[in-house]
Amino acid sequence: MEYNLLILKIELWTIAFLWIYILYYISWPILNFVLLFNKSFFKKKVKQELADIPVISLEEKETITVTKDEVIEVKDALTDEDKIYIQELLKKIKLNISKGEFDVAKSLIVEWLTIDKFNIDLNWELASIYIIEKDYSKAEIIYKDLLLVHNDNQEILKKLGYILAISQKYELSIEIYKKAYMQDEKDLDLVNMLANLTFHIERYADTISYSKIVLKEHPRDTEILALMWDSYRFLELNNEAIEAYKKVLELHPYDETIRALVVELEQKEQDRILKEQEDAQKAELEATQLEQERLNNLVEND
Repeated sequence: MEYNLLILKIELWTIAFLWIYILYYISWPILNFVLLFNKSFFKKKVKQELADIPVISLEEKETITVTKDEVIEVKDALTDEDKIYIQELLKKIKLNISKGEFDVAKSLIVEWLTIDKFNIDLNWELASIYIIEKDYSKAEIIYKDLLLVHNDNQEILKKLGYILAISQKYELSIEIYKKAYMQDEKDLDLVNMLANLTFHIERYADTISYSKIVLKEHPRDTEILALMWDSYRFLELNNEAIEAYKKVLELHPYDETIRALVVELEQKEQDRILKEQEDAQKAELEATQLEQERLNNLVEND
């Protein structure tokens, strides 16, 4: 009797499970259709709301009037569901990028940028693809567009400065890095970049100034010390260069190359001093001769 009851229970549970599966199988296509319809309707609605927002390009940058309020208005049009969807989309995009599927990633990004043009995360990933592809001009455009509305974002400034440096636009890169540094003067990585960039374009006085800032916090940074001593050397400030070299020698006492440079600079400094003394003596002798000639002429005229 108990055995028959157990068999009956199993059969009832099996029938119940089959009915649940049948309902799920029937309802899922309907539910999926509703979700797709809602998403399609949402995209059309938001695209219509964005129709009046200007498209940013470098050529038209001077005449564009895109404000943060307009960006906030667009973001307010996004539902919580779509914000979650974008976050999931970002995970997929990053996976595509890691697998080298750049075209797939770009198509996904561009699709959603039509809805949320100034989304930092989406633009960030798109720029990273262009950097990998070494299409630096497009990455530069993305960062410049973002700065039109996120002009106080230090990370965007740093990325733009980096891209400009790679593109050999050193002067502009320095100005961008300086702007980023003004927002956080404790960021020594920025100062380090400024020291290297100014050295590269032979602005040695600026290199020395930036190097000193780094050395206050990291006095044993041999790379920065090297930039500073070379800057002193190129400016023919031999005594200052010698002092910088000696600081490095304290850290690397067995570096014969640096020791030889110190000896060379000390000799140059001695030669400079000797030449200054010889020039001074020569000038004094010439002045004495001229004075004697003047006196002789006075005597002859008398």
